[in-house]
Amino acid sequence: MNSSGIKRGLAVSAISALAVAGIPALASPASAETGDVIQVQSVGPARNGGTEGALVVLNVRNVTPANLKVIGTDLTNSPNNANQSVQLVAAGPVVTSGTANDTTPNDGLDQITVRVRVTTPAAGSTANFAIFEDDAEANPDTDTDGGGPDTDTDGPAQPNGNGTVEVDEARAPVAVQTSGPVASVDITPANQTAPQGTASSAYTVTIRDNAGRLTQLSGAEDIELNAPGAVTINGGDITADEIRSGSATFTAQSGTPGLYTIEAIADDAPNNGSDTATLDVVGGATFTNANELDVVTGADSWNGFGDQGAGDITNDAPADDISVRVDQTSIRLDFRSPANAGGTVVLTVTGNGVTFGGKNSTTVSTVLDANGVGSVTITPDAGTIQDTDSIDVVGSGLDLDFNFDRAEITSVESAADTYVSAIDGNVTIPVTVLDQFGLPVAGAQVDARRTGPSNIDAQPQARKTTDANGQATFTFTDVNAVPNGQDSVLFQVFPDQFSNAVVDTDTATIRYTTDGVGRDFTISLDNTNTGGSAYNPASVTTIPLTDTNANTAAEFIDVAIAGGETGAPVTVSVDNGALILKNGETRLAQGSATETGVIGTDTFDIIGTKSGLVTLTVTSAGRTKTAQFTVSPQNDQSQARNVSVSGPAEAEADDEQVTFTAVVTDAFGNPIQGFFAGNLNVQVSGPGELQDTDAVSNAQGQIKLNVRLDDDAVGPVTIRVQGVPGFGFQFGAQANRINAGDTTDTGPGLSASSNVAEATVNVKEDVPDETDPVDINAVASGSNRASDGYDRVRVDVTPVDAAAGAAVELWKINKEGKERRVKTKALNDRGFVTWLRVDNNGNRNSRYFAVVRPTETSNEGTSNTVRIR
Repeated sequence: MNSSGIKRGLAVSAISALAVAGIPALASPASAETGDVIQVQSVGPARNGGTEGALVVLNVRNVTPANLKVIGTDLTNSPNNANQSVQLVAAGPVVTSGTANDTTPNDGLDQITVRVRVTTPAAGSTANFAIFEDDAEANPDTDTDGGGPDTDTDGPAQPNGNGTVEVDEARAPVAVQTSGPVASVDITPANQTAPQGTASSAYTVTIRDNAGRLTQLSGAEDIELNAPGAVTINGGDITADEIRSGSATFTAQSGTPGLYTIEAIADDAPNNGSDTATLDVVGGATFTNANELDVVTGADSWNGFGDQGAGDITNDAPADDISVRVDQTSIRLDFRSPANAGGTVVLTVTGNGVTFGGKNSTTVSTVLDANGVGSVTITPDAGTIQDTDSIDVVGSGLDLDFNFDRAEITSVESAADTYVSAIDGNVTIPVTVLDQFGLPVAGAQVDARRTGPSNIDAQPQARKTTDANGQATFTFTDVNAVPNGQDSVLFQVFPDQFSNAVVDTDTATIRYTTDGVGRDFTISLDNTNTGGSAYNPASVTTIPLTDTNANTAAEFIDVAIAGGETGAPVTVSVDNGALILKNGETRLAQGSATETGVIGTDTFDIIGTKSGLVTLTVTSAGRTKTAQFTVSPQNDQSQARNVSVSGPAEAEADDEQVTFTAVVTDAFGNPIQGFFAGNLNVQVSGPGELQDTDAVSNAQGQIKLNVRLDDDAVGPVTIRVQGVPGFGFQFGAQANRINAGDTTDTGPGLSASSNVAEATVNVKEDVPDETDPVDINAVASGSNRASDGYDRVRVDVTPVDAAAGAAVELWKINKEGKERRVKTKALNDRGFVTWLRVDNNGNRNSRYFAVVRPTETSNEGTSNTVRIR
């Protein structure tokens, strides 16, 4: 219920009515204490005659809790009601507008909670009363006649603070319906799951009377919470003051896995209501060292599993202070702990200056898979993140502090320590400026100079601005060096072009050789020297990566570069789908076909994805060398991830069967040999059915699927092949996940499984064999009857069947020998056609011949010429 105080005022007629009823006359709203406001924000339940009192939340301005009082009328309709009684139990403290507990933070008003004990004739009745500010200030005389008779209209000056509602005191009417004793108890949610040793989320207990109204406990009544001895109820039984609003919360926990029942009983009397809920306690994960944890954001001080910064990969407990760049809107925690396989991770996240969905804290959780792998993501409200804010993460053995910081320049680094140049030649050296997170900084200022001994620059080269990759490049020309001479180069970084404050420095060495090429080197793969003529690439093998984590010797090739120019840049690349891992990386998602590093500083491993020969190329200090090794065929059936199927586009209706071919491959397209056809779900639709299959796949991963066609089959026949997940295969897995049932990214870098495929063959209707058209014989004959004056021409065609229906043209030859077509008829079913022509040339001859046009079964034929007189 919302009501206004005196500011919104009482109508003049209402003021007069109150005076008539014996309530002190009230002035118009304009005479109230300037700026004082009382508004009712909410009214809680009120147990009829109860001890706790209704909770009335007020929005106020310039109001002191100690000055608040109640009066048994709403000040609008009637005097005090003899059938109700109201009593102020407590008021305050003040909740400042906009602070954490302010329920209306945007209205500019503070809040005060008042408890008012209410008694009505029966539960369900409505009590009407008012809360007012019994101000202790004097009511000044408003006489303006300079000392003459009192002419004001507000009565004589009155002292306040006397329990009486005065015209200048803010007030608000309140209406509250009373409720009866507790008749029902409800616990929500009815079921919860929590890890062992970790408190559950909150259960909410709600109490109502026999009419379903929210109610309160009174006096010494309580809600007794009962649970088995293995379960701890945090906070114990619920007292009357804890459930004044009609509901209260509690949490429960246990150190022993199991399903437990919790019971809530009102006042220890079942007839007053009771309810139960369950708590399913599952095995909880506990992390004890940093190798089990990785922090993943776009910019943070954590550098991988166990690496808490500065390359410190240890088994120590995770560090409690982790720096995160202030523009990062989410923090992901990845877990990899076989000892906690199947365990539940529950973390309580509390913000210091940041919120989560508008709240100060939140809970994140996950269940680790059978390998102890899983992740949770913490997502603060992006608009609340500021520099120096922080997040505390506690639970499952972790106690982490994430501090949000702005990026700052911390270092400048040349790409390598040593560069090789020819005598009187040029050398180019790139440098990178990094922030405290190890990320490149664009827009920084860098200069460089040689400090000798071969060449000494009197002044540094002009400052250069780093690009989007944080890089600047400097070129040096030799003028004084001798073979095997060298120079030192000093790089300095400044915050900006206007500053002379050096943030960091770095040095590099230039070594001069006659040909500009560095020392020779050799390549070894898995401790096998590849430089000799006897080296066989088939002698060094690896298997295609399986679980996206190259953590066994069989899953990677170790690269060793012996000799070479120590400290010089090196580029390593591979082909045929292989990937390079640098400096102890193990994950598929970390690999790339080309990596750069420094001789003697960085290490490289190679993982294979595609079966076959792989060529490794190493380039450093002007030298390039290659080596080869072999990635073995995929022979692990558990890596089956993708299925395809193909077959002919068409078939004839009289074909007995059609053969389709299914191909089973791993995530990288490698065929899997020996895969059982029974692990594929094969369905045929259309006029056909599956007849039989190969038992297992061949070396190309192929399985023949024979489909028998129905008798007189016509139309499309479709075969659908699906790899069935859940049998130890990867069928149906999402991208970045190994198995279909994984709920977290267990295989970063993997594409989604393509485990369903279809192929269709169109069965065509039988068509009679086509025959070549035959030659026909056409014979023309003629006669004339002088009595009727007509010439008769007849053409007989054989064979009759072949020429049936053929078009026959009659042609006439005039006396000059010219031919013209005069009539066309269709050959009748007896094989002849007859024409009757007018004889208009007297005793002279008329000459005719016929042409039989071709059909599908007969060729064209021409008859003889007949003369008719």
